[in-house]
Amino acid sequence: MIVFVITSTLLLWLGFIAVMGIVDDAKNREDLNIFQKICIVLFVLLLDVPHNYTAAVILFMGLPPGKGNHTLTERMRYYLHTEIYYRTWRWYLSRFICKYMVEPWDAGHCRLERLK
Repeated sequence: MIVFVITSTLLLWLGFIAVMGIVDDAKNREDLNIFQKICIVLFVLLLDVPHNYTAAVILFMGLPPGKGNHTLTERMRYYLHTEIYYRTWRWYLSRFICKYMVEPWDAGHCRLERLK
């Protein structure tokens, strides 16, 4: 089970890096061309959402909290910016993943700058 979580998370991370490389030149959603939009949709539907409901359930020991937290980023933003999770192990894990695995490739993705 640990191998599944680690492998799945690394594959998601590599997919994220690849997609960020493809959409890097776009300043906002309106600047994305059709190929870039398709890459994002495929990444979310084929990797991110399934990961959030399988490996991330094991990693965070629970289903995504709240409503609408279908992607791993949405889950981590919820943990980072919801008062009841402040400074809990889920908060620290989310901050670590965002700081070292997400934000270097897409600054502001997890909204770490809004943390207290």
